[in-house]
Amino acid sequence: MNEIIVAGLFVLGGAILGAAVTGAITWWQSSKNRRRSELTISTTSPTRLIEIDSSVAEDVEVLVRGRAVPAVYTVDARVRNTGTEAIERGKVRVRLDGDPGVLAVDVASSPPGAGAGIAAAIDGEEAACRLRFDYINPGEEILVRVLLSARPTAVTPIFRQQGVSLRVRGEDEPAVFSVAMSNVLILGTPFGSLSLTIPLYRRHLGEDRSYRAGVDRQDV
Repeated sequence: MNEIIVAGLFVLGGAILGAAVTGAITWWQSSKNRRRSELTISTTSPTRLIEIDSSVAEDVEVLVRGRAVPAVYTVDARVRNTGTEAIERGKVRVRLDGDPGVLAVDVASSPPGAGAGIAAAIDGEEAACRLRFDYINPGEEILVRVLLSARPTAVTPIFRQQGVSLRVRGEDEPAVFSVAMSNVLILGTPFGSLSLTIPLYRRHLGEDRSYRAGVDRQDV
C-alpha cells in the first residue's frame, strides 16, 4: 500500500479517536453537572456496643436513659445530598425489622448552622426512627445514630419526595465507636451490685461530633 495512503489512514484514525474521546469527556462532564435532585442514604451493619454474658446477667445491669436492657447495639444512617440541587422539607424514616427495641436516636453530626432545622426521633408506633430536615444543600450530609437493645434483622431507609431520586446503599465498615470505660459510669463497689449506666450515649463521639439540642422532639 502506498505510504501516503497509510499515513493518511493513521491521521484519519487518530482524528476519529480524538473526536470520540473528546465527545465522551464532554458527555461525562455534562451528565455530572446536569440538574438533578438525589438523596443517598447509607446504613452501617448493626454493631454490638455492650452485651452482658449470661453468667453474670443477674449481677450486672445496663441502663440506657434509665431503662434496663440486655445488650446495646448501634446503627448509623448517613443521609447525603448527592444531587446538584437543595432538597427542602425532607422526611426520612428508617425501619428496623426484628423488634430490636429502639432506645435512643440522636443526630451525631449535621452541616454547620443547620442544627435548628434538623430533628430525629423514635417512631412510637413501631421499631423505627424518623429524621426531619428543613433543607440539605448539595454535598451536605446528616449522620443519625441509633441505639438498640437487640440486633435488627434488617435496616430499611424510606424516603419519598416528588422529584427527588433515592439511592440506598450499605456501608461495609461500620462506624468506629470508641467507648472506653472512662465514658461508662460504674456505680457500686461490690461486684454483686455492679451497675453500668450510659447517661446520654454522647460522650464517646469526641469533640468533633456536635450534638444538637432538642433532637428527641416528636415533631418530625
